[in-house]
Amino acid sequence: MRSVEGGQSAGSFASAWLSAKTTGNNLDVELTATTLTVGAEQFPAFKTFLEGIATKVSHAFTLGGTVDVDLSISASSAAKSIAGPFGAFMPTVPAKTISIPGVGISLPITLGGLNNFGGEFQSALSSVSAVTNIGGVDTAQFKVAATNPSTITILFGDVDFQVWTSDVTPVLVGIASVTNLNIVPGVSICSVVLKANAGVSLSTYFPAKEGLKLVFTGFDQSSKFPITAAAASSMKMNLVFKN
Repeated sequence: MRSVEGGQSAGSFASAWLSAKTTGNNLDVELTATTLTVGAEQFPAFKTFLEGIATKVSHAFTLGGTVDVDLSISASSAAKSIAGPFGAFMPTVPAKTISIPGVGISLPITLGGLNNFGGEFQSALSSVSAVTNIGGVDTAQFKVAATNPSTITILFGDVDFQVWTSDVTPVLVGIASVTNLNIVPGVSICSVVLKANAGVSLSTYFPAKEGLKLVFTGFDQSSKFPITAAAASSMKMNLVFKN
């Protein structure tokens, strides 16, 4: 089976046999955890898929491919009452399994997205450390609360974001390294190390005051892992400091 993004295959996976049940005219199947394989030619579509999940309120795609079906017919479901001269009787119908290979499917799916964590990271002023100078580079540490409005869990790992001022003409303040950006539904608390850009003094911004707003943006080198970088590169969040 494959995930289809904008008409292009974004990856493929194979699943073991799964049980299914019917509800009215619907056939319900619950997919178990599986590995999605993304080939080099599929990566552009997969990057679009990840960007949609990371930045949108919801993201629609198609799950397509073929499945093999084993249809089990029980004796009770196949038998019907037959009227005869001596009254109705129930003939014996043996249980049977019908195999149907290669059934084509195309399922539209909509997933709730991270929506840029609601567009905002929040940081408590009490979590901000004093600015230190390490190797000639101003450094500050603090924690951020990242809100995931969806039901998706994503393990980003360590991710870097560019940090900008919120001015009309933004200034690059530095690079923020977020440790273990492992996002679960609800609020996740993450540690951040901000290293100043060349020529920038973090003393201009820290100690932080309530209402200070900076802007986090992803970029192509947000992670050493291409898939993580693809998800983070289009993200943009305000960083707001509060008591």
